[in-house]
Amino acid sequence: MNVWLNQKQPTGKEYQNYYTNQNQIDKIQQQLYEQYNLIQRQNSLPSMEQIEVSLRLKNLKSPMSYLMYNLPPGKKVKKINISGNNVDTERFINYNLLNNISTFLLKDFNLFIVDTDKIYSITI
Repeated sequence: MNVWLNQKQPTGKEYQNYYTNQNQIDKIQQQLYEQYNLIQRQNSLPSMEQIEVSLRLKNLKSPMSYLMYNLPPGKKVKKINISGNNVDTERFINYNLLNNISTFLLKDFNLFIVDTDKIYSITI
């Protein structure tokens, strides 16, 4: 038996209002839970850098970019031709996919960094 201290016992209408309010609270809690799950899923999405790399891989349209991407670091490269000028090199160092930059080691052991799209040819 319910004991109502300093209150009158709720009527049928008051019980109905209580359950209506409780249902609204439950719906709000469900919406908050769904929003929380959405935020959690968004946090597990790939980073912008991963998306950019993926797009770059799909967009390796330049044959030279494709070649540099597949050329192993440390590969001996005798010379590269940039805008009609030959540059004597020693080795290929690496290719940066995000920036489309290739790095070479020169014969005097300095580094030569170049936009890959500016490379016309390489001699291996």
